[in-house]
Amino acid sequence: MGEVPGPDRPHVQEVKPVSEITSPSVSIREPSLSDTLARFAAAAIQTLGPDKVDGPANDLLSDTLHREPADHVILRPGSTADVQAALELARSHGQSVHPYSTGRNWGYGTSYPADDRTRVLLDLSGMNRILAFDATLGIVTVEPGVRQGDLAAFLADRGAPFITPTTGAGPSPSLIGNALERGYGLTPIGDHFGAIMGIEAVLADGTVYRSPFMPEAPDGPQPVYKYGTGPYIDGVFSQAGNAVVTRMTLRLAPKPQRIETFYFIVRDDAHLEACIDAIRYMLLESGMPISGINFVNGSRMQAQVGGNGTMSVAKWFGTGVLFGDKEMVKASRACVRRALKGLVRRVFFLNEDRLALARKAYGVLRKTGRGAALEPFLVNSENLLGILGGQPSEFGMPLAYAKNPGGMPDKGLDPARDGCGLLWYVPIVPMRGEDARRYANMVGRICGKYGFDDMITFSSLSPTAFDSTVPLIFDPTKEGSANAMACLRDLIEEGRREGFHPYRYHGRTMDLATACQPTFWDTAARVKSALDPDHLISPGRYTAPNDAA
Repeated sequence: MGEVPGPDRPHVQEVKPVSEITSPSVSIREPSLSDTLARFAAAAIQTLGPDKVDGPANDLLSDTLHREPADHVILRPGSTADVQAALELARSHGQSVHPYSTGRNWGYGTSYPADDRTRVLLDLSGMNRILAFDATLGIVTVEPGVRQGDLAAFLADRGAPFITPTTGAGPSPSLIGNALERGYGLTPIGDHFGAIMGIEAVLADGTVYRSPFMPEAPDGPQPVYKYGTGPYIDGVFSQAGNAVVTRMTLRLAPKPQRIETFYFIVRDDAHLEACIDAIRYMLLESGMPISGINFVNGSRMQAQVGGNGTMSVAKWFGTGVLFGDKEMVKASRACVRRALKGLVRRVFFLNEDRLALARKAYGVLRKTGRGAALEPFLVNSENLLGILGGQPSEFGMPLAYAKNPGGMPDKGLDPARDGCGLLWYVPIVPMRGEDARRYANMVGRICGKYGFDDMITFSSLSPTAFDSTVPLIFDPTKEGSANAMACLRDLIEEGRREGFHPYRYHGRTMDLATACQPTFWDTAARVKSALDPDHLISPGRYTAPNDAA
């Protein structure tokens, strides 16, 4: 027994070892992701204002691929200073951010980040000012939210004789977003990244980078020379997550006296190699003022315009664009015909004068009830000539709705919002007949394996290279999306073994993008680490998976 405490002996309670103590378990609740995002959103409202913050919510984003619901917060900065504040706020709350211009990157991930752990988005569409325009040189400075349609309207209002750099994605995509992704078109300046004269960008630490000749003031003298002085650095902000671009100066092409398209139909697939060689001759050797040529297989053409009439027998269909004064364009017609002699029955040429005659013929035929056959030709020709002249159009976008025709609105098309399934395979193919044949055979074999049509387009990027676009169109269910992504990954891997490397990648395939050329990607990772050591901006975007952690 223990001793009885006395007046000179205080009572001392026996202390048990910790291992012998039994007490009710106490759980310490870790903050959930929802709690963390809610606190971040509250802080963002205090910093940026309630009109510039959405979420957290799990229905803020849409895509052309099935995605499981996930909470996101969208910040909508209105200025470069807002972007700086947003980055500092994200850093202080341990959040990474993914910026996008207008969120129209359909088929490549739309506005979703490459890394699912990134839950904060910077929507730059509210930064939509055209800051400066030189009406003599055709130099324009824009913010990320300026769309192709905005610039086209701006130029039209001023009667400015310059061409908006259009694509086939309609009027709503961002000029800056498309240029940074190295988009292209058939207008005279087809390389949209090549048209960049200078940029302004906010680095991860809040520093504002500007190209050597880019003025600090938005309305200052615009750069007229792309490279400036010293190392060319602007390229590290293309297809990368190294900064948030907030301003860009672009060079526009002047409108020529004549824009003329030519069409030709190839009825025998055996002529593929010879046609590719003829296209290369026209672009590389002939000296003709051709801005570009699209060469489309029958499967793609029928999906685009239907399979009735002449198109039902087309194995390949070509479209080229001539720019210049009337005499130069007229002289080029004979050269085009000679290049394609023996391969096609006829080459069709179309310009505004001939289109006006077609409109008159349509008006007469419509009165007699016989205009229906001419109407599709007239509509498609008007839209194509409009795009080539700098007027963006949605006429090519219904292709994305092939599995969802009931979801297509009359205008304002948005395949992600409207529930379409779409992925793009976009490799570079050398402009040689034998390479085009190997490529077409490979695409047909792999697409058939997964149940897709091999809808192939060869678009000239230069006199020596095509970008081929192959759309995978599907029902965006979980199963349909998985099958489409498996097909895309198979195309990428097999294509690279054949020497056909994509010029850009979907956000879900960044592991494939960085799986070859290790020295190149290690160098890119070093640049990323130098500019953004904490991977604050778009982690996982064009970086190897282990570099994005």
